[in-house]
Amino acid sequence: MSSDKPTSSGNYGAVMKGSLKLKGGASVKKKKKKREEEQQAAMHIEQPEVPQAYDEDHGIPKTLAERKFEVAKARREAEALERELKLTHREKMERFNEHLSKLSEHFDIPKVGPG
Repeated sequence: MSSDKPTSSGNYGAVMKGSLKLKGGASVKKKKKKREEEQQAAMHIEQPEVPQAYDEDHGIPKTLAERKFEVAKARREAEALERELKLTHREKMERFNEHLSKLSEHFDIPKVGPG
């Protein structure tokens, strides 16, 4: 019965402490960290120089995608404005009334009770 219980030194006496030893005795070399200056110089070389537009509010340079988005947004707004200017108020109301007349009366409030 006493042999079933593990003792602190009995079962773990043969355990080797320390780092893992790899075959061949080759040691793992740590990579040298690049200096921040080298990284900034490498990043500066990789990025091509393009004329940048600046955000009027904050003075932050805009990316190419942001500039394309603004151009597309301005185009969409101009097209929407043209569509709105083509119709007079009377024509808009006539269209709206036609739309309402085509709808079913399912959503109308039914009259309940006498009267």
